[in-house]
Amino acid sequence: MGIIKRFLPFIYHLWYIIGMTYYDDIYDHAIEEYYLITTKEANEIGVPTIEIVKLAKRGRLEHLGNGLYRLSRFVPEEEDPYAIAVKRIGGDAILYGESVLALLSLCPTNPSKIFVGTSRRIRKKLPDDLVIMRLSPNSRHVLYKGIPCQPVSEAIVSCKESIMPERLVTAASQAFEQGYLTPTEFEETKRRLSC
Repeated sequence: MGIIKRFLPFIYHLWYIIGMTYYDDIYDHAIEEYYLITTKEANEIGVPTIEIVKLAKRGRLEHLGNGLYRLSRFVPEEEDPYAIAVKRIGGDAILYGESVLALLSLCPTNPSKIFVGTSRRIRKKLPDDLVIMRLSPNSRHVLYKGIPCQPVSEAIVSCKESIMPERLVTAASQAFEQGYLTPTEFEETKRRLSC
């Protein structure tokens, strides 16, 4: 019993150092991802799922839903809901349609819904404000503000049924002015909107 008491502080110190190392690894990854990390990403960087759960119980991480966590101390950004929505779906998920336009402030859209496209079948329970759009497995994507998104030209055209054509033409013009569309893409987008 005396030996255990003697080594107890050392064991606790070792456990604390290991825990901090895991947190540091998570922090290094999450800082680039809107302070978000999934259990799959944590496992890929060498952090066991049980350590994620322990860090959440200690208040270092906030559990956002099915395998998705956020650092408890984070700097809020306007793009957070979009990043969370894409991470919540995971895999090949991308921001889709109106949500791409909202992310880039190209056009007024319905702020109560976030559209995410994926080619996978989603079986988990999702929030009511998250709308899943089915995509083909070879759908293109680009990064806007660090979030995987449908290319702007495709996003604008996919909104033909839900947004007035004048607004979409204005959105295309703004996307062109801001450098999201090349001159060729701009002309092609306008042509597709007029069809």
